[in-house]
Amino acid sequence: MREMQRKSRSVLAVFAGLLLVGMLLVPAVSAESEQTDSIGVKSVQILNAGELTVDETGGMTCTADAKSFNVKYVRGLTYKIKVNCEYIETGDVWVQTARFFLKDASGRVLDSKEILDTPGGDESWRGTLEYTFRPNSANDVFNFEISCSGGSESASDVIDILFYE
Repeated sequence: MREMQRKSRSVLAVFAGLLLVGMLLVPAVSAESEQTDSIGVKSVQILNAGELTVDETGGMTCTADAKSFNVKYVRGLTYKIKVNCEYIETGDVWVQTARFFLKDASGRVLDSKEILDTPGGDESWRGTLEYTFRPNSANDVFNFEISCSGGSESASDVIDILFYE
């Protein structure tokens, strides 16, 4: 009986140790979290990478304005691109759908927002499209397409990010 109690305690001690190690490792590998390093520097750098606007004032118009960056590569640093978006609802156009997209170079949708304009409501919206990534090395190049559409109107532009040493 005593032998069994000792084994149970040993098993519990090992389990508790593994649980503590797991709790320490999980936040460190999460790309979405904003962890700090040993001197308190955030490991996520936010790049305000562009703007998308769908405006129905006097008819539907769409604009896309992307930025390009040359960024010093820091090993292990995670980056988040943010694209500011706005849908301006005026009632001048009804029953249209406003769409906002952030895509990678292969066309894969990384983030999106869709707004259905219904008669009588104000669906105006401001928000962001976001994507978090980590470059592998200096000289990595990332291209992201941002686009918006409303009715038959559309606009797009490309975010270029070049990492250097």
